[in-house]
Amino acid sequence: MPEKFKIGVTERGDAAVHLDEWADKAPGLDAIVAITKSITPEFAKFILTPEIKAKTILHATVTG
Repeated sequence: MPEKFKIGVTERGDAAVHLDEWADKAPGLDAIVAITKSITPEFAKFILTPEIKAKTILHATVTG
């Protein structure tokens, strides 16, 4: 049987705006896809921690 991975995707809300709703689950995930339009200082500090940074794909939308 193939190994299963836990991947978190923040597609139902902004990852930075709702950081308090998913950040506590992040350590238990194998990978994270964080989708945001708002890179706040708190979000940047969390995403750049070595444990989280190593398993995160950050999708940041910039509207001109």
